[in-house]
Amino acid sequence: MYRDRRPKLDWFLKNWSLRDASQISDKFNFVNEEIEKDRMQRYRDTARFFKKVINSRNILDIGSGTGTGLKSFEDEGFTVTGIEPDTSRARVGRDRYGVNIIETTVDSHNLEFETFDIVTCIHSLEHFHAPGKIMKSIANLVKEGGHVYIEVPDFMNFVTDWNDAIFLAHLNNFSENNLNLLGLSVGLRPIIRTYPKPSGIAHLGILFCKDSLNKYNKEEYLNTKAVHNQYQHAIDMYSNGLADKFLRDVNKFTYNVPVINDISLSYKATSKTKTLVESNYLQRNISYDENSGEFIVSEPSEVELLSNKIKEKELNFVNRLSADNKVVHKGPEISYIEY
Repeated sequence: MYRDRRPKLDWFLKNWSLRDASQISDKFNFVNEEIEKDRMQRYRDTARFFKKVINSRNILDIGSGTGTGLKSFEDEGFTVTGIEPDTSRARVGRDRYGVNIIETTVDSHNLEFETFDIVTCIHSLEHFHAPGKIMKSIANLVKEGGHVYIEVPDFMNFVTDWNDAIFLAHLNNFSENNLNLLGLSVGLRPIIRTYPKPSGIAHLGILFCKDSLNKYNKEEYLNTKAVHNQYQHAIDMYSNGLADKFLRDVNKFTYNVPVINDISLSYKATSKTKTLVESNYLQRNISYDENSGEFIVSEPSEVELLSNKIKEKELNFVNRLSADNKVVHKGPEISYIEY
């Protein structure tokens, strides 16, 4: 599942480079220490989960970012290598943690095939332009009988309204069904489903075993009730009450943004950046233009902005309440089931 209208990869590479140059010249520290602290714990929990179910300790992490995850894996006794195309983030990982980060893309590296016991891609696959191609590259890097762990936002929990349609940070959406199917198509057999909660919402993790002899039936997957439910969920979330009023065909939506001024959120009506993705969404508005047949994204009016501020307070209250009531478990906080 992906958006058929989105900037090309060259556009992202160009703007990542511009962002890096700007951050260096302005001496801007983009590292959020609270987020990094949380990420450190999440990867540590993942490493301890691996120790329960996998004997190997040689890891390649795809999309390693600032290297926090690599450092956590290393602290838990794993030998680590990372791949990260974003210059600014790769530099932080090398300078701060001294971890081995190769500054390249997963489809243009010089690593030997079938070298690693474990390949991880944690909250990165949703950012790639061609996830099928990436999964094939990942499968080539892991040894036969080795393991691949993919963790992504769960579409069924993460996508809540039309804003996701122009969310540049995530170019693809995944559910348990299509992620399993994607793995099976490149010789990766799903063995364990995990339910990590990095932001209080249950996300999607699949541990695969490389099994080139395993067969799968694509049509059988496509005809399941779960796939139908996923499709209907997408229609409900993206329409969000908008299409019912104006469109006969609820499968087609066109959104018009005045300008792309944020590499993740597409359009922001203000320079302020909120901590929660949902709070950033409230900084813009949408209306239907009968002449063009498009939904126009724009800056909220004063009345709408006031209403959105009330919504944001409610949202923050709910998140604080969720955090206060969080059950603290002993040991790793990743629950899982075996297939």
